Amino acid sequence: MVDFISVGWWPVFNVADSAITVGVTSLAVYLIFIGDDLPAAPPLVPRDDGLLSDLLSRDLD
Repeated sequence: MVDFISVGWWPVFNVADSAITVGVTSLAVYLIFIGDDLPAAPPLVPRDDGLLSDLLSRDLD
């Protein structure tokens, strides 16, 4: 398996590092230009299923 690639006049580069760089750059561009257009998520409301009060009411003996 080849990990380093030499393309003529361009410096030798590593495939894995190139993939990470492209991914991080794509994520940054997405967050800067598109990230604000996403709809806001509805607020999370905790549900009370009685489990916590049941556990807290048990005797430790």
